[in-house]
Amino acid sequence: MRLRWRLRALRELDAICEYVARENPAAAQAILRRVQESANYLTVFPQLGQATSVGGVRTKLVPGYRLFYTVLADRDEVQIIRVRDVRRRPIYTE
Repeated sequence: MRLRWRLRALRELDAICEYVARENPAAAQAILRRVQESANYLTVFPQLGQATSVGGVRTKLVPGYRLFYTVLADRDEVQIIRVRDVRRRPIYTE
């Protein structure tokens, strides 16, 4: 499978890295690397993440961050649709 990042996800990841880089540029690079590696891993194991209540959307936790993605089997593609910093913007579930 190939990996595709939606613009919103790229913007969110960029904002996270910019925020962290203000205090610690090396940490921002490490975050970027971890998130990208996790996203790439999904191309090999696309069902690894947990299904959400939104049809077709799955989520994968990267320590401190959560990737939201969809698997488009007909296009042989994993799309990263969101990247959330769960420490700054937690997601509450019922």
